[in-house]
Amino acid sequence: MQTVLVLISLMLHAAAFYFILLLFTRYSNVKNLEQEQRKLLEETEQVLTGYILEMKEENERLLKELTEGNNPHSTSGEEKRYAVEKEIPEIESDELPSHLEALADINDTIEISSSIPKKEKLLKDHVLELFNEGLTAEEIAKELGRGKTEIELILKFRQK
Repeated sequence: MQTVLVLISLMLHAAAFYFILLLFTRYSNVKNLEQEQRKLLEETEQVLTGYILEMKEENERLLKELTEGNNPHSTSGEEKRYAVEKEIPEIESDELPSHLEALADINDTIEISSSIPKKEKLLKDHVLELFNEGLTAEEIAKELGRGKTEIELILKFRQK
């Protein structure tokens, strides 16, 4: 009886060591994955920091050019400084500014028409006439000097 208990104890110890080893390997895998994630996060932070610093330097350079008057789009340095320092006036009422009052009287109209160019109408009509005469799509394409697929598409759209 004692030998049976010793064998059961040994089997349980072996199973316990196996599970401990299995847990250790999984833990080391998770730890390695965590380290890789941390490295990726640090690299991402470095890239974003570099990008932000680059944008900041570019913005500072642009502001410096604007304040110094090196803007190629403007004619004089005085106008450039004025454009940078100028504040946008707030419109307190629904009225248009004095320089836009003439635009209030203009009425815009939009006409929507579905006119198809005559050439297209003629091509479609001509294709249909030839098709009604019994010609195939290839024969129509050769006669009109068009592609076979173009003629087939015209015929398919007309059938629907």
